[in-house]
Amino acid sequence: MSTNPSHIPIEGAASGSQEFGESERTVRSYTHHRDNLITDTREQLETPEGAIIHLCPAGISARAQAFLIDELIKIALLVILTLVVALIPTADIGMLLSLLGAFALNWFYGVAFEIFNDGRTPGKNVANLKVVNSDGTPIRLAPSLLRNLLRFLDVMLFCVPALVSMSMSKGFKRIGDHVADTVVIYTDVGIKRKAPKDAVGAAFPVKLNRSEQSAITDFQDRVSSLSGPRSQELAEILEPIHGSTGDDAVRAVLKYANGIRGNL
Repeated sequence: MSTNPSHIPIEGAASGSQEFGESERTVRSYTHHRDNLITDTREQLETPEGAIIHLCPAGISARAQAFLIDELIKIALLVILTLVVALIPTADIGMLLSLLGAFALNWFYGVAFEIFNDGRTPGKNVANLKVVNSDGTPIRLAPSLLRNLLRFLDVMLFCVPALVSMSMSKGFKRIGDHVADTVVIYTDVGIKRKAPKDAVGAAFPVKLNRSEQSAITDFQDRVSSLSGPRSQELAEILEPIHGSTGDDAVRAVLKYANGIRGNL
């Protein structure tokens, strides 16, 4: 790999020497030995109105956390329901109410929260997740019903079908998500990360043109919204210059950005 730092891609660099638009500028990308790594799961979509939105599908661990919280809440509600039903003197009525309550909790708990709470069950709220349609639009009644009714397939055999489906899916979709065409994503709060401290400025050792300077300062502006591995991956493109990896590489590029801004 050449140590020439020119032609720095801001994000999503492609192999070869193609051009792509970025903030009304054109930045040329080049082939890098890390271009084949996929460490950022965000998907870019264009709405019918022409707006660009980004979705960040939630991984297995985050979804498992939300699932466990929701299951514990449902168990607690079932216990409360049982205690209330026990106070009813007529056993037949109590049994009927108990069965109806358990049925409603099992099949419509998720639907109710997804429809009336912007795709968030209590468990998803805690994990900073929500479910949306695959095109990024808010989930509606029909897909919510479908994905929740198919939950019984996903949780069979200790959730093995769901785990296999999510492991093999680009968007970590379980069976219900595939059929309903939905995806569970991180909310804005969920994908935020604290940027490494970058108070010090440093001069870039090679002269840069305006587009290349903009690429580095744009990285500084975006770093708080990028995933940790993605920001490291981008910063390590300049490893031949700063000689660092991981968060040290990110800090080095941020220092360069401060140095560039100080010279503007």
